[in-house]
Parts: sequence; structure tokens; C-alpha cells
Amino acid sequence: MDNCNVEDGYYNDLKDAKFELGEVATTNYSNLIEKKLDQKVVFLNGSINEWYDPYLNIIERTSNLNGKFKLPLIFTQSGTKPMTAVSKSCEYVDLYRNWQEMDGIIIGFGFNKDDEHINAMLRTLVDDDNKNIYVVHKDIERDEVAKRLRIKNVSNINICKVDGYMTRKIGDLSWVEYIYEINKGI
Repeated sequence: MDNCNVEDGYYNDLKDAKFELGEVATTNYSNLIEKKLDQKVVFLNGSINEWYDPYLNIIERTSNLNGKFKLPLIFTQSGTKPMTAVSKSCEYVDLYRNWQEMDGIIIGFGFNKDDEHINAMLRTLVDDDNKNIYVVHKDIERDEVAKRLRIKNVSNINICKVDGYMTRKIGDLSWVEYIYEINKGI
């Protein structure tokens, strides 16, 4: 972790992008991305700042117990995803509808089988809604993304292969500049 610099990363790159950011979502649990981008973020796997009240089946952004039993809302790998809270279900539907309106969706995500609640949304956007996805990754191939997501419309998968996680360049351009450049004519 000695090489980790929170002032130089993917979130900072997004903050400086020339294109307009739409709805932002993350599978990370921390609110670092919210702080960096200064906008609301959807936490697809829960967050250290979201608390679940199983008695009322609600999610709150306060840990103030007020005599109640609450749990941090963190979806674990290979665990059951508590998606029955109406607010969490609505958050996913709103995110999906917002992404339907976008020109494309940028993804820096591994498409794990434990994240089918996210993969299904991406698959629907690509196959049914004909949306382009831009996968920012160091070493993944288009066929692997199609296989993991079970996508039929492979031509809508755009791989943006960065040279490394520290520099995050594609050729001479940053990954956000690269995505901006390849979409200038759209």
C-alpha cells in the first residue's frame, strides 16, 4: 500500500473528465468517490455509511440507533444480497433508468458471478437497450467480458486497456481523454 495515493487515481481522473458524468455507481463500500466527485453516488453493494434496520426493512444514512437494532449495509461476496428494502430497489431502478438515457456507460468492475444483481442490469443495457459500455481495465478482453456478463451484443463492448493502474494511460492519453476522443463524433 505504500504506492497508494488517494490524490491520484481513477476517481480523480473522472473529476477532470471533459465529458459530463451521469449517474455514478460503485461497488466499493467507502464514500471516497462521493467526496472526490462531490455528487451523490449509488452504492451497489452497500456502504459503510448506510445502515439497515431489519425490523422496518429500511436503509438509513445514519448510525444513530435510537434504541433500534441496525446493521451496516454491506453486501458480502457469495452472500445473500438484502435487496428487499424498497429504497434500495428504487435506487437500482432509478440508476438503470438514468443509465438508459446515457450515451454510454463506463465500467471499472470485474463482473464477478457474485455480482449478478449488477451484471443483469449491465446485460440488459447492452443487449436490450443497445447501450455501449466502456470497460476500463488493465488486462481483460472483450470475449471475457461478454462471457462473464452473458452478453449477445458483443459489438457494444468497448475495451479501454490502460497500461497500468498507476498511470492509467491508453497510448499517450489518459483513459478519460481516450473515451472522450473516441466519442467526439457521437
